[in-house]
Amino acid sequence: MPSTPLDEFIESAKALKIRSATAHIGSRYCDYDITSKTFEPRVPYFVGYPDRRYLFISEEVPEEFHPAVLAHELWCARQKGRGDPDHCRHAAVHELLYVPNRAFKAYLDMRLKTFEALVELYGSCGDTDFVRAATASRDQFRMLVSDPGA
Repeated sequence: MPSTPLDEFIESAKALKIRSATAHIGSRYCDYDITSKTFEPRVPYFVGYPDRRYLFISEEVPEEFHPAVLAHELWCARQKGRGDPDHCRHAAVHELLYVPNRAFKAYLDMRLKTFEALVELYGSCGDTDFVRAATASRDQFRMLVSDPGA
């Protein structure tokens, strides 16, 4: 079977795998790979779950944040599959359930950097649905970062 661009993307992420891990998210355990940050140096703290086939996260994401970041990807894919037009923004709210209280501000700052980079990188040439979804999450995190009560 010929290789697709998605297959090549997944294989290139797998080639930079540092190690495998398991996270406890909600009531289930989730296997994923930790990938070298050199896979996508333009997007800090990246994570991916392309076509619900391969779940991976950047080595630069602090381990205590893995469940929250991965919860976003899993929730996003699930809600998108259910036809939710705001799946990414809803996932941005859902993931906060998994953030340790003592590190909440650091987490918000980290995620804002990720979504700002995604919007900047893909804003003018990316898939319009992806850009719209990333922009909604970026705006959600901007609001939360600017909230002095957060």
